[in-house]
Amino acid sequence: PVKEGCNFEGWIGSGLTEPTKEVTIPRGSTSNRTYTAVWSDDNYTITYTGIDGATFNGDNRTSYTVTTNDFTLNNPSKRGYHFDGWSGTEISGSGISTSVNPNFSLEEAASVSDPNKKALSTVEIYDKVYPATVTIYVKGMQDGVEAVTGAGSGFIITEDGYIVTNEHVVDGAETGIEVVVPNYEKTFDAELVGVDKQTDIAVLKITSEKPFPIVTLGNSDNLQNGEMAVAIGSPLGSFEGTITVGVVSGVERPMNNNGYAMNLIQTDASVNSGNSGGALINSFGEVIGVVNAKIPSAEGLGFAIPINNIKNSIDSFIKNGKVVYGWVGVSLLDVTEEYKKELNIENEPGALAVEVYTNSPAFKGGVRPGDYIVELNGKKIKNVNQLIRDVGSLAAGTNAKFVVIRNGKKLSPFTVKIEERLSESE
Repeated sequence: PVKEGCNFEGWIGSGLTEPTKEVTIPRGSTSNRTYTAVWSDDNYTITYTGIDGATFNGDNRTSYTVTTNDFTLNNPSKRGYHFDGWSGTEISGSGISTSVNPNFSLEEAASVSDPNKKALSTVEIYDKVYPATVTIYVKGMQDGVEAVTGAGSGFIITEDGYIVTNEHVVDGAETGIEVVVPNYEKTFDAELVGVDKQTDIAVLKITSEKPFPIVTLGNSDNLQNGEMAVAIGSPLGSFEGTITVGVVSGVERPMNNNGYAMNLIQTDASVNSGNSGGALINSFGEVIGVVNAKIPSAEGLGFAIPINNIKNSIDSFIKNGKVVYGWVGVSLLDVTEEYKKELNIENEPGALAVEVYTNSPAFKGGVRPGDYIVELNGKKIKNVNQLIRDVGSLAAGTNAKFVVIRNGKKLSPFTVKIEERLSESE
């Protein structure tokens, strides 16, 4: 955390659609440094402000221009840019140290929590998000004639036209999918990039000569009950651009979706048929969930898929045309409090490894049957469903840190190399 030079682990925002982007990086515990990056052809101009007497490479200037050779463009489609670091560019000055969040990731097209962010009014939220929301019409044959057989909502996540919606919205599309985008005169024919029944997610693709407006993806891991929640969608497929306002009524609500266990955000923002696939938005105008369910027999019981649960799936669809789930080779069990006493793990949330397949990634990493898994990559494990979901979101080939309790003692983390899950039964 203390060194000369600034290493960007990523960039805030879902794309460089404005001429400038500003990033505030915490420095120690007392002050901030701000860098402004201006995109111009193949160069960025990085302007530094915040500390008197700071220099770049010993040169007392306030800006430094880097070319694309100085950093890695992980995403040429302009969903975002990922800085692996500045090539040889040192920043020196009085008392300078840099602490960079290692979770910055433009491949997730995600915004990052910023203490300087201000909550928006509902009008500002609508103005920010509405242009990137879409209405989706599914077409099929009825009595020998092509007709609209279903409708739903969605939102655009990249300037080149990738759209997120629900799998159940596009299920049954026999002859095509049409998309209506606000402020565009034409209706777009959409390509179905891929669907995932397990997460109820589908990704579509539309094309245009000019860049599409896009949403900013937020962080659904930090949600709290009582936070503002705004839904924008097309209820009944007719009332395009409808906004409803409520709160987050619950987080990680266990639900069953076509036989798949899901943990959903609960909201009392009004959700109706046709809202499925639409955006659930926080007070900063960031998408925190994908609306996917309501309970018809009750008022104010709507649900959304947390956006963090599907960011990797979305990226996988765009890059590979399919979802690739991680696998470690462990059978898991939720443990009752009574059994926890016998295992000497009272009041400890986690998941019990009842079986570890021989020569599986987990076995090679040191996990054994009877281990009680309590952490994955520093994140506390609450239950089996969460662990399965979190492991599934990890990319094949990456290393993960598992912390287990064995014989009543918490062990040092095991390193497990994730492999691709080849079937739903694994």
